[in-house]
Amino acid sequence: MKSINCVSCNSTLYLKHNDISHIVCASCGTLLSHKDGQTYLVHSQDTGNIREDANVLGIGTLGKYQGRTFEITGRIRVWAENSVYNYWTILCHDQLLILAEGYGKYAILEEDTHINISSTERLDTLYSNKRYTHPYHHTTNYYHFYRKDLVHKIDLEGQVKLPVLNAHMRIFDLVLDTEEERFLCFIEYAKDIILDYIVSPFSYSDLCFTQLPSSRPAKKLSCQNCNTEIEARGYPYILTYICPGCSCPVSHSGAQNLTTLSFPSEQKGYIIPLGTSITVKGKRYTLIGSAVKEELGTDEQWREYVLSHPEEGFAFLSEYGGHWQYVIEKDASPLRIYSGSNNRYDRVIDAYDVKEFKYGKSTFELYNRYQYKNICAEGAFPYDLPAAAYHNRVSEFIEPPYMWFFEQYKNQDVEVFFAEYIPAGDILDQIGQTERNNHQTGIGLLEPNRYFDLVESVRLFCLGMALLLIVFLFTSYNARQQNVVSSTLYFNDTAATTRYTSPPITLDKYKSDLEVDFTAPDLQNNWVEFNTTLTNRRTGDAITLTNGLEYYSGYEEGSSWSEGKQNDDYCLNSIAKGTYILEVEVQRAEPLRYTTDSNSYTVSAANSHLPTYVIIKATYDVPSYRNLFLLGLCLLIYIIVSYLMYYRKEQKRWSGSQYSKYKISSY
Repeated sequence: MKSINCVSCNSTLYLKHNDISHIVCASCGTLLSHKDGQTYLVHSQDTGNIREDANVLGIGTLGKYQGRTFEITGRIRVWAENSVYNYWTILCHDQLLILAEGYGKYAILEEDTHINISSTERLDTLYSNKRYTHPYHHTTNYYHFYRKDLVHKIDLEGQVKLPVLNAHMRIFDLVLDTEEERFLCFIEYAKDIILDYIVSPFSYSDLCFTQLPSSRPAKKLSCQNCNTEIEARGYPYILTYICPGCSCPVSHSGAQNLTTLSFPSEQKGYIIPLGTSITVKGKRYTLIGSAVKEELGTDEQWREYVLSHPEEGFAFLSEYGGHWQYVIEKDASPLRIYSGSNNRYDRVIDAYDVKEFKYGKSTFELYNRYQYKNICAEGAFPYDLPAAAYHNRVSEFIEPPYMWFFEQYKNQDVEVFFAEYIPAGDILDQIGQTERNNHQTGIGLLEPNRYFDLVESVRLFCLGMALLLIVFLFTSYNARQQNVVSSTLYFNDTAATTRYTSPPITLDKYKSDLEVDFTAPDLQNNWVEFNTTLTNRRTGDAITLTNGLEYYSGYEEGSSWSEGKQNDDYCLNSIAKGTYILEVEVQRAEPLRYTTDSNSYTVSAANSHLPTYVIIKATYDVPSYRNLFLLGLCLLIYIIVSYLMYYRKEQKRWSGSQYSKYKISSY
C-alpha cells in the first residue's frame, strides 16, 4: 500500500489503490490531487468537504458484488438542481468501481471499454436525438436518455478516482427500451472528457453492507422569516422544510422562498401525524412530511404523505376520499411504441402523446391530465415543494390496482412514478383509526374490481364445463339404457282417446331416470295430447306428465312449409327405487273441416286427418343431460352477472374522467 504525505499538515496517508486520484486528508480536511507520483494541494470554490450527512454508508463500509467483497474508499457527492447523489469509489479485488447511491437506489457502475464518446459535441447530438445504439450489444433496440443532471457543486471525502476535478459535470442516464431494462450512464467530467459506464441496479439487501458508520449530527437551519431553528433531518436529500413556527417553506440550504406564502395550518386535516412509524409493503417507514394538494380548475383535493426509510429511501402515500395509494419513484418510463415489424422499439413517447400503453401483460389507460397546486404542508419533502405547483403537468394511466403517472415541472425531465392500491385498513389499523374505514366515498381510483376478470372468467367457465363433462361421463358410463316399455296404441274408429297401462316395472337403482318417448307417425295438420302417470305400487306416490304433439304443413307462395313435430321425448328424473305402473291416456283432435285458398297460403281438409295410432317407448336408466345443462347455465349466468357488476363499477370509477370509454349512466 503506497503512502503519501499531506502537503498541508504532513500527515501520512495510505493510498488504497494506485489509480486513486484525489484524497481528502482525514486530519485537516485538505483536498489533495495525486498524479504521476506527485501530490498537489487543490483549491476549488465549488468543491467542499462532507460534514452534515444522513447517509447510512461511509468510508470503510464493506459490501458484496458478484460474490466478491468490496470496500468503500471515498465518494463524490454531486449537487444537481433538484437532486443530490453519491458516487462512491469502491475497491473490489484490486479493481476500482463506482457505487452510485441516492434516495434508496443503488447501482454498480463499471467502465464500458466498447463505447468511446470522445467529444462533447457527439454526446450533445446523441442527447438531442434521445437515443443511442450500443455497438457491441446484440440487440436491435435503442438505449434512450431518460434523465440528465447538470451538476453545479461537488463534495469529496476519502479517496476517489476522478479523471479530472470539475464541479460542473453532466450526468446522462440511459435505459434499454425493452421489458428487461438495462442501463448505461455517460458522465462528462469536463469538456471532451467522457466516461461510459454499464449500470447494474441493486437493492440495499443485495449488496450485503456491513461495518456501517455511526450517524452524523443533523444539520441546523434557521428560518429567515421567524428565526425558528429547524433540525434538518435527512439532509441533503430533503430539499424543502416547512418551518414549524411560521409554516413557510425553507430550502435545504437555509434560503427562504419569498415568492411563496406560508401554508395555512387550519386547512390540514391530516390523518397520520408527523413522526408516525408505519409499515407498508413489508417496509418500516417514518412519516416525515404531509401536504394537501388541489387540481387546478377543480375543487378536488388529496393528501400526500412522505415516507422515509434509512436504507430504502423515500416513498409516498396518497389518500383521496378514504382510498389509499402507495407510490414510489421509478428510474425509467414504461412508455414505448413499436416500429414496423419484429416488435422493434423506436422511441420514447411523451406521456402527453398517448392515451394508453402496454407494459408487461397489462394495458394502462389514460385517466386524467392536470396541473395542481399545494394548499398546505408540514414537515420535510425530498423535492422542491414551492416549485411543485401550477407548472407541474401530470398524466395518470391506470390498470387497477396499479397506476403509472408522469410528472413534469416546466421543461425539466419527466419524473416517473408507480402507484399501487393499499387497503385502507392496512394503514388505519396501525394508527388506531379503524372507524375511518367506513368513511370512504365513491370508487377508489385503483380499487380492485374483483367482480370480473375476462381471462379468469373464460378459464373458470372452461374448467367448470370440463369438470361437469367429466362427472357426467363418469356417472353415465354404467347407465343401462334398458327398454322397459315399447307399445303401439291404436284409436278405435272415431274414438277420441285411447289408453295404455304397463305391466309392473321394477326400478332397482337408488335413484335413476326414466325416459318416455312419444311418436305419432301419421300426425298431419293436427295434434294429440298425452297424460302420463308413473305410480309407485307400494307407496302410491305418482309422477304426472302432460305433453302434446302437433304438426302442420302447407304451401306459401309456391313453397312448402311445416311446423311442429311428430315425436318427442321427456325424462322423469331422480326416480326412487321401487315397482311402478306406467299409465298413458292419449287424446286426439278432430281433423280440419275447412279449406282456405289464396295466393299466399293453402290448407285443405284433404291433407288433414285423424291420427290412427301412437307409439310409446320407455327407457330406464338413461344418461341425463339436464343437470349438465343446468349447471352450465348457472355458471354462465354467474359470469354474465359478474360482468354486469364489473361494468357498473367501472362506470363509477371512470365517471370522473373525461377519457372514459364507458357510457356513464345515472343511477
